[in-house]
Amino acid sequence: MDDQSLDQSAGDQKAQYRRLKKESAEQDERISQLYEKKLKQEKQLAEQDERLARLRSNSEFQDAEIKRQAAEIKVQAEEIKVQAEEIKLLKLDRAEKEKKIKQLESDLSDLREIVNGIAVYHNLYEKMVEEYEIELAGLSDHRNWQKSEAEQILAHHLWDAEMEVKRLDYELTEHKKKRVCHICLLHQTTHLIGTHTETREFADAGTQHNDLEELGETGSQTDIKQFTDIGTQTNGQFIGHWRLLIGLFIIVLVVCGLLYNQIGPFRIGLMLHYIRGPPPF
Repeated sequence: MDDQSLDQSAGDQKAQYRRLKKESAEQDERISQLYEKKLKQEKQLAEQDERLARLRSNSEFQDAEIKRQAAEIKVQAEEIKVQAEEIKLLKLDRAEKEKKIKQLESDLSDLREIVNGIAVYHNLYEKMVEEYEIELAGLSDHRNWQKSEAEQILAHHLWDAEMEVKRLDYELTEHKKKRVCHICLLHQTTHLIGTHTETREFADAGTQHNDLEELGETGSQTDIKQFTDIGTQTNGQFIGHWRLLIGLFIIVLVVCGLLYNQIGPFRIGLMLHYIRGPPPF
């Protein structure tokens, strides 16, 4: 039952209560009028009885008048009887209406209690709505704060990602430069190996030629030959060390190439980043 239906029911019961009160007042007024009329008629009957008693001692005219008045009295007695029955019915109706009025008063009291309870619940509901609105405003502010924080974190991560991309680009460029330098160094080393090989062959040929021509010379020439042999041996040892270093360098390049193909430039760049530190930008 909502507020509108309760208000309408209470209004209908109030209107019925006022109508019954009005009808009861009208019935009371009518009963009082009937009582007054009855008293007047009884008074008239008493007067007529007195007149009848006086007329009985008069002539035949008086007898006829007495009969006429007796008929009127009889009619009035019937009217009084009818009015008495009507008064009785009105009293019964009034008792029923009073009973209905009491029932309506009880129902109206119950409706008032229900309306008061609904008003209490309505106030509680309004307070809950206000609390929910305050909580909703707080949640909205918290959501806006979280959104701002998320935007700031996203901007920070985007900046970190841009810096990481720049760093990786820088490392890739450095790696390419180092690779070009390694290739140039390899070419230079290969050229140097060829030059030292030719020098050694030329020195060995010259030594053999000098040994054949200077086989019968003095001790100073023997010292020169020994010095030349020592230089040749030293040069050969130097070239052997260079070959070993070049072989190791080629093996390192092959291993790096395999790692580059397997791991990728990105992870290699990350390893170099953690080894060398952040890029200079």
